[in-house]
Amino acid sequence: FSDQEIPMEKKYGQWTCPLPAGSYSMFLHDPSGIISWYGEDGTLLSFMDTESSLYLQSDGSYLYNGTGRENVIAYYNANGHLASYSYHNADETKSVTYDPYGEVLFYSASSSDGYLYRYIDHSWQQLGSDGNWNDCAKPVDVNPSDLPPLLLLEHKTEPIGTWYPNNTAGVIGVSLRDRFPELTKKWYHVLPVDLTIQGTQVFKMVASNLFYIGRVWVTVDGDSVRVQCSYADGLIFPKEEMFRWFTSIDEITHDFLEHPSDSLVYGQSYSIRECFGGAKKALLFVCNKVTYRQTVWNDGTMLVRYWPNIESVKAHRMKAEKMLDEMLTSNE
Repeated sequence: FSDQEIPMEKKYGQWTCPLPAGSYSMFLHDPSGIISWYGEDGTLLSFMDTESSLYLQSDGSYLYNGTGRENVIAYYNANGHLASYSYHNADETKSVTYDPYGEVLFYSASSSDGYLYRYIDHSWQQLGSDGNWNDCAKPVDVNPSDLPPLLLLEHKTEPIGTWYPNNTAGVIGVSLRDRFPELTKKWYHVLPVDLTIQGTQVFKMVASNLFYIGRVWVTVDGDSVRVQCSYADGLIFPKEEMFRWFTSIDEITHDFLEHPSDSLVYGQSYSIRECFGGAKKALLFVCNKVTYRQTVWNDGTMLVRYWPNIESVKAHRMKAEKMLDEMLTSNE
């Protein structure tokens, strides 16, 4: 460093000094000793602390190297969402890749207990002593405990856009408010699902009756059914997640819709025979609570608006209404 005085100014709430090409170095005054570099527009270029470093790459993604966290190497997309990570220590290794909705695309791990795991065709598997891969429960540590999915949020400047705090998200189907106004005045939907269709059916999830924010998967495998959900790329924060199955509209009450709750768990399989009495059709009710943001400009993460009266949506809702009519007729 030269002996000349470095010009300092207040920028983004911290003392900064200008660097070449219009970038700024921001020194965060905390015990961890973090040093961050931001572009003139507030974009995070890199940061370093005693245990990790983060660098903006040419494609807008971020490379994270955490030597203090068991040799973690992670890639974040331009919005700060975890895209993939790997780590290794003396006892185990792990590698995970996610899709834009936060769902696991690829997973492999070896642990100190001697087991090998992988994720393939929407199912978790464990290598048995016979050399065959067998279905198993989802490993509890798919997301590393010390590496949050949105590592960058505390380092990025506040994004421009409209925030929707603690809004309800569900699947598109039959509007209970329109069809059964005595049950609720809320914009809740139930979706009739054919449980005789083997394989995975994918349904869109809408928040605030305004925007598509994710998807719900219903997978039928023999006598078992499994429900999974995921969220679109962008700033979407799930607060509570719940779903429930009904075999008849008569099972849905006003009191339930005032305070929806259930003990069913996303990603867990349930017996159609034991839980639904072998019913061929059932009503899926999804009521997730999320906080999310809609951007001002389309930066690749702008949420798509939900319009209930466009032809494709009207066709989907008419199909749902027809299936519900069939269920009501069969229960008479």
